[in-house]
Amino acid sequence: MSLDEALMDENATAWAAISVLADSFNKLFSYRSTIGRNIFVTQHGDLGIGVNKIQHGDSILLIFGLSVPMVARTVPGYENRYCLIGSAYIPGVMHGERWDIRELTEFVIV
Repeated sequence: MSLDEALMDENATAWAAISVLADSFNKLFSYRSTIGRNIFVTQHGDLGIGVNKIQHGDSILLIFGLSVPMVARTVPGYENRYCLIGSAYIPGVMHGERWDIRELTEFVIV
């Protein structure tokens, strides 16, 4: 169960959401060092650790051929152009669990 699901489930208690959150934190801290990195929450409610330069509004890109999600920032004034900021660690995303061929988009990295 994701944090969003736990929060939206009318039958779930607050403890269910806290349990999901605690489990995500445990996964984050057991797999990656957090020195020089920031914890963030995606718009879907996923917790992650990314580069310390991450900002509100940055995107998480799943790029074919890479083993980790990438943090990217849109280039002002250009549609579908991104500047890579660095890598991210997001439990539940690292091993292709969120890869959806129906959502593929072509973009340019500058």
